[in-house]
Amino acid sequence: MDIALIIICSVLFLIAVILLVRLLVIKKQIRDFSKDVKYIVENDTKEPIKVSSRDKDIIELAKALDEHVDRARNEYASYVKDRERINYLVSGISHDFRTPLTSSLGYIQLIEKSGELKDPKNVEYFKIIKDKNNYLKMLSDDFFDVSKLALNKDRKKDIKEIELSRLVEEELLQYYDRINDRNLKTDIVVEKGIKIMSEPLDVTRIIDNLLSNASKYSASFINVKLEGKKFSVVNDIQPENDFEIDRVFELFYQGGVRGQKGSGVGLYVVKCLADDLGFEVTANKKDNMFEITCVFDDEKAL
Repeated sequence: MDIALIIICSVLFLIAVILLVRLLVIKKQIRDFSKDVKYIVENDTKEPIKVSSRDKDIIELAKALDEHVDRARNEYASYVKDRERINYLVSGISHDFRTPLTSSLGYIQLIEKSGELKDPKNVEYFKIIKDKNNYLKMLSDDFFDVSKLALNKDRKKDIKEIELSRLVEEELLQYYDRINDRNLKTDIVVEKGIKIMSEPLDVTRIIDNLLSNASKYSASFINVKLEGKKFSVVNDIQPENDFEIDRVFELFYQGGVRGQKGSGVGLYVVKCLADDLGFEVTANKKDNMFEITCVFDDEKAL
């Protein structure tokens, strides 16, 4: 009886050892698989996953992983090609679309300056044509902005030192005529010597879109302040311009304002770019005051 028990225990112990060894081999192979897959993905190599075991199941798993990696690689390559083609197409359409619009607006300005429009009716019709052309140009610009934003979401950023103070001043100069034409009062405070490390084109677009939004919807004044790395734009709003503050960054959201002032794209682009760069952008409304703040904290972002 004792001999039989010893034999049974020995057999069970041997089985346990075999299972333990097999488990350790499987775990090692899984770790090797993980390393191989990570190496293949990071280095974009076509090397197959190495298998040191002769176990059929492990060999089949390695084949399945190889097939999955190959499929993922091919799908990504196809995605990159499609994105490049669409990008090229959007750029081509943008050029073809904007060129006649720009020419049309140029001729409108020439006619306007010539003083040949004497009939009040013609002056009224001419103003409608001019407004419609400007609105169409704005819509086309917004459409291509959103298209490019979506297509270039995973692009490599060109991080450089930006003189933020100078950039804000340059953008403000571009809006001087628009603000002056609307007789808007301004209060501008730009702290000198502020610099950040970020993507210049995207930061420029953020500032430009915020100033554009204020110049469109302001009732009587615009306050612009750059204090440290905190950039804020404040404007008053018309009583009929009622909107939900938590929706201002939604695509195409315009609140109570409809018509030819905007398309509801500008602030959406601001939010997307700020999130992508790691900056915080917020919006607040109190009574008839609307404020948007962007904190260009490049230390957190980087």
